[in-house]
Amino acid sequence: MTATAQKLMWGIVSLGVLALVVIAMRPPAKPVTDSTPVAESDDLPRPGEVFNDRRVKPTDDVNAGQPKRPDRPMVVKWAKHWDEASKRASARDQLVLLYFGLPAKTCPPCRYLETEFFVDPVLTQINQVTSPLYVLAEGDVVDIPAPNRALLDRLKPVALPVLILLAPDGGVIHRQSAGLYAIYGLDRQIAGKAPEGLLTPARLLALVRQKTNEARATTRRIRDLGRAKDANSAFELTQLLAERELFGRAAAVARASLAKRPSLEMRALLASVEHRAGNTSVAEELYYKLLLDEPEHPQRLEWRLE
Repeated sequence: MTATAQKLMWGIVSLGVLALVVIAMRPPAKPVTDSTPVAESDDLPRPGEVFNDRRVKPTDDVNAGQPKRPDRPMVVKWAKHWDEASKRASARDQLVLLYFGLPAKTCPPCRYLETEFFVDPVLTQINQVTSPLYVLAEGDVVDIPAPNRALLDRLKPVALPVLILLAPDGGVIHRQSAGLYAIYGLDRQIAGKAPEGLLTPARLLALVRQKTNEARATTRRIRDLGRAKDANSAFELTQLLAERELFGRAAAVARASLAKRPSLEMRALLASVEHRAGNTSVAEELYYKLLLDEPEHPQRLEWRLE
């Protein structure tokens, strides 16, 4: 073997040894598990995930170049005070449409109602068939005048936003939860029509007219029963007032009737009224006396459950 060939052979061997050393020094590959970070992609987040692409800076305008949708004002002419709304409703023989919500910037359903729902031209007619009242709340603190505060303390709305139809005397005619409007709004836009059960502006207008007619008939019945003096009239009057959540007036009618004509049925109704009004101790005492006096009465199981 010539000297040149020997040098070439030793050069190849040296390169091979160097390659083996480099491979041996590489760290072992980590096994792929569920916790292994996934490379960033342009895919949208799955349900429940948050889209967090570090390639987009917080100051980037992701809607740059997109035409902005002009803000449309609400067509409903809202009153701000209960006294004003109830006085106008009483003069026109109408109901008060109470909208109780949160600031649109922190409440997506409220934002949907104020930017998509109450701007519909169909609801222009709502100003003629009802007396609208808008009450805004900031968290748990309601920044409203005393008459509004007293009304809402009695209504005790547990979920916002909510629509409530009220008689001029504050009696509840109908409650309509509005929190699902924002969820159904997207479906409406995709399908091109309102899903079954969604209260659209047109359906709200029809509902107000229907409930107004029903409320007028009930109000006339309450007025007639108030002039009657028999026990059956007092019993029905108590029921109608309780249905409208006028529990104070209902209890007063029941107690006045019991003072003149004691009745087991009226005592049971009074206990139910006090229970619904939140007067738990009074209701429990009434139910206890009923069970003592009539342990075999057909309603005894209902009283125990109450």
